Amino acid sequence: MDLHVHVFDLAESGDTFKAIAQKLKRRPSTVKSAYLAASRHIFGTKARPSKKALPLASFDWQGHCQKCRICLEAETPEEMCPKARLYADLDHKGQGVLTGYETVRG
Repeated sequence: MDLHVHVFDLAESGDTFKAIAQKLKRRPSTVKSAYLAASRHIFGTKARPSKKALPLASFDWQGHCQKCRICLEAETPEEMCPKARLYADLDHKGQGVLTGYETVRG
């Protein structure tokens, strides 16, 4: 169970499965299985966030900057922690969408 929690924590911090496998000296398939088991234990069989959305699953945007050492010291948005930057860019659209560039031929 400790492996499951450790893998989940690393995934929540934004690490890829490959990076987690390298850190823990485990096979990627073992890491993925541990992530799924931990996710099932934490969220149950109901809807759970995707791996991509996981870093923000428990993000408290209202109290974050009062608790996060990195964000407390940040002078610019680029200096904020990865979770805060990810949250800030949540609705960011690609340049093609913003300029109206059509990528599909009609």
